[in-house]
Amino acid sequence: MKKLFCSLTGFLLVFTLFFSVTGISYADQNNLTSEFDSNKMVDVISAKKAAASLVLDEISLGSADVWTTDTLTADVEYVYDPSGNHVAYQVSLIGEAGQPQGYVIVSAFLDEEPIQMWTTEGSSIVEELDQKEIQSLASKANLSTSTIIDQHLVWYGGTKLALKVINSETPDFVIDDTYHISTELPKDEYPIPVESNNPNREKWETIKNITIMSPGQSNPSNGVTNIDPSTWETGYNSIDKFYVSGVTNQKQWTYASGQYTGCSPTAASNIVMWFAKSYPSLNPTNNQRDIVMSLRKEMGTTQTSSGEGLTDFYNIDDGLQSYFRKNGRPNAEVQNGLLPDYDIWKMRIKYKGGQPTLQSYWSQDYFGNHTVTVVGYKEFVRGTFQSNSKYLVVKNNWSSDIASDFYVKYGTWNTNVVTWVVTP
Repeated sequence: MKKLFCSLTGFLLVFTLFFSVTGISYADQNNLTSEFDSNKMVDVISAKKAAASLVLDEISLGSADVWTTDTLTADVEYVYDPSGNHVAYQVSLIGEAGQPQGYVIVSAFLDEEPIQMWTTEGSSIVEELDQKEIQSLASKANLSTSTIIDQHLVWYGGTKLALKVINSETPDFVIDDTYHISTELPKDEYPIPVESNNPNREKWETIKNITIMSPGQSNPSNGVTNIDPSTWETGYNSIDKFYVSGVTNQKQWTYASGQYTGCSPTAASNIVMWFAKSYPSLNPTNNQRDIVMSLRKEMGTTQTSSGEGLTDFYNIDDGLQSYFRKNGRPNAEVQNGLLPDYDIWKMRIKYKGGQPTLQSYWSQDYFGNHTVTVVGYKEFVRGTFQSNSKYLVVKNNWSSDIASDFYVKYGTWNTNVVTWVVTP
């Protein structure tokens, strides 16, 4: 049995150590819950930061028997109560060589203690059980797996976790950490906090301010770097790549007492400049910053209380199309594509011989909620039964990122939109 530790009191956050350590990084492969409430709930990135903070706390206190400054946060699983409510996250931890080093259960609520439970041993039941093992266990219990449609972690309180397997036709069942199967599914609801807890919210605010590292790191687990992945990718047969040359790399700037121009209009101005080489009317003042400010208006970009630009992604294509039509291209058409896969990205980038596009993320581990200009892709092609490593090449518009091109590994974002010019 794993040694499991439940958090009954607050935990010490050692932020000076966190900022000095470069071994902790982040990754994510999970989708967003449709019931997410940002005023009450914790996002995936903050959950991973909380787990990283716990690791550093334990190291600094000398009580971590496995964790070191090379320990990495890895996969995140949503955790549900028996009734089906999203109540926590399970953040897996791995060593530098990829070996399991336990996991952390992090609350999904801003008004709860961030860390609920953790272990330094092994991996979670989700990672321990593959589909063949689930089928074998189910077969022994005379249960069918032919209609499985989903599976997720269920928390019964305390240290009790189980894997719930959901079927479309046959009965659902759960597998606990002793590999016992049961079709008896309790419907208990987790006691969701209803009152604001200022001490816990202050902890979460501090956690959220932790800086996520990546550019300059080889093969970072958050998937974003300015180092060519060919310096670490191995075992491939060939490289499939495409690059759109000559795309500008406009950075955001501040105006009007510290207000940022916003990522979406700034990134989109690179696309306007690209097409302005063929259609000069798109750049009427010969100044890309004027294009950015016009796109802010067309996209309905607003400001957050911290001065950041905020653009609804549904407005990005409409705003860019409106700009084209108001500047000499009356028949221009721009479209959004929701959740495109990698092959769609390749098609959009190579459209009509190659053109830049936009990628908008929400809750990507390095970028967070952000829009970048995509200028290429790079895929490391392997054998028939081996996974290819796939990257998009993007230009980032943060003023702090001075590199020209960044590589973003496919699989390190789970929510994204492509915006592309169909007809300029």
